[in-house]
Parts: sequence; structure tokens; C-alpha cells
Amino acid sequence: RKTGTSLIGLMIMASMEGNRIYSKEEYVSEIGVVFENSPWIARRAYENAARAGQLKEMMRSVGGMHEAMCAEVWCSADEEQIGLLCAHPQLKATVVPATGLTESSAVEQKQAGLRQSTQEQADALQDLNDRYLAKFGWPLVIAVWGLTVDDILRIGRERLANGSRDLERKQGLRNVCQIARLRLDRKFAPSSSNL
Repeated sequence: RKTGTSLIGLMIMASMEGNRIYSKEEYVSEIGVVFENSPWIARRAYENAARAGQLKEMMRSVGGMHEAMCAEVWCSADEEQIGLLCAHPQLKATVVPATGLTESSAVEQKQAGLRQSTQEQADALQDLNDRYLAKFGWPLVIAVWGLTVDDILRIGRERLANGSRDLERKQGLRNVCQIARLRLDRKFAPSSSNL
């Protein structure tokens, strides 16, 4: 495992220096969007940091904000965690843009090549989505940034083979937190073309 801070990480940290302390409403609306349709995560992270007198520390870095929000994900009730997983759209391999996606999800799915997939890949992904949803009760959530359609299919099949609903819920939440970190990094990068 690499140690140290990447160039992009240093650039992100530099862009956050002197960053203002967000109001709760700003934090929820501007930062909380990194968790798909789940503003409660940012709201709780903000409230808990405020109660502890740690707002400035939490907002000092992308890592601080991410850590605080992911802590809220992991300590939330099972029903809330499942609701968070259900807030994510199904991965769709199609030439036509999928409807109902947030801007971030649309960018991520396009980057993974889901809009340039073959009909065979689209059919395989739809079948995988249907079987996964039937087995676990929530959509398959994969942090697709940097993956190909074939990678997504392989990972999805491996996840479908998971026999434990609890372990798969945790795997889905790890992917949700990874997606949120990637979105935070892109939000605070000096230029999105650097990513």
C-alpha cells in the first residue's frame, strides 16, 4: 500500500485551505449530495460535529468530511442503511441515458462505458440487477469510476454469489462510502480535468 499524499490530494488540500465553515443548510445541500438522495447523513454529521465543537476540524479536509459522514452511515439503523442502498439507481448499460439519475450518477455511469455497451452486456447487466435485487432487496451498488462494463459484470456476479445478506449490505455500504469519497474529491479538485 502506498503511503503519503498524492499530487491530487495535495491540490485538494490546498484548495480547501481557509475554507469557510458551512452553515448546516449549506453543508447538507452542497456537501451532502455526495450521498445519493440521502441528506440525513450530512445533517447528522454536521450536528454531531457542532455538538462536539469539531466543525472546523471536520471541514478542514475532504478526509475529515468524508470520515464524519461515513461514521453516520455505519452507526445508522439497519433500515436506514438499506434505505441508503435503495436510494442508488440500478446500473444500466444502454445507449440512451438512463432516466432518474442524479448528475453524479449519470457522469459515473457514462465514464464506466455503460452508455457504450453492447446489447449482450446490457442484457447481462439487467439480468444481474434483477437477480441481485430479488436476492438482497436493494440494488447492486458498485463504485464504477475507473471500471469497465466487463469489470462491473464480474464484480456484480461475485457479489451476487455472496450468501450473507448482512455481509452484502456491508459491502454495498463500503461502495457507497467509496462513491462519496470520489465525489468529494472531484468536487474539491482545483479542476475536474485533473481527475
